[in-house]
Amino acid sequence: MNENNKYIVSTKCGHVGNNKYVVIDFAVSAVSAKVAARIARNIPRVKHHWKNAIEQVREVTPEEYYNQIKINSEDEYLKSQCIQDQRKNCEDIIERVHERYTEMTETDKWKKRRERIQYQMKKLDIIKRYSYVS
Repeated sequence: MNENNKYIVSTKCGHVGNNKYVVIDFAVSAVSAKVAARIARNIPRVKHHWKNAIEQVREVTPEEYYNQIKINSEDEYLKSQCIQDQRKNCEDIIERVHERYTEMTETDKWKKRRERIQYQMKKLDIIKRYSYVS
């Protein structure tokens, strides 16, 4: 019988500002590390569309696994249902927040933004061109 292994997956979670994230460790039970990363990417609050949303996957003992579940159940960031709860209950959230583009200058950020917008406009144009509905 194939038992599931226990993993702790470090992920980048959102809802803390534009291009900002918080690193959270989730306890995941899966067949392999690759499957554990896929499961963790679909957990709510994880940055689903960032290609580097998964920072690390490591196999752990059952004691560490259940300890991480307990830590996450007491985490005020994961308990909060809305931004008001998060602001009221998470005093340490400012220390936990990281910037996505720390090494980029302001002009590089705008250049990257312009590239993303051009890509989206091109994509919308193609969708509109080949759409059957006018």
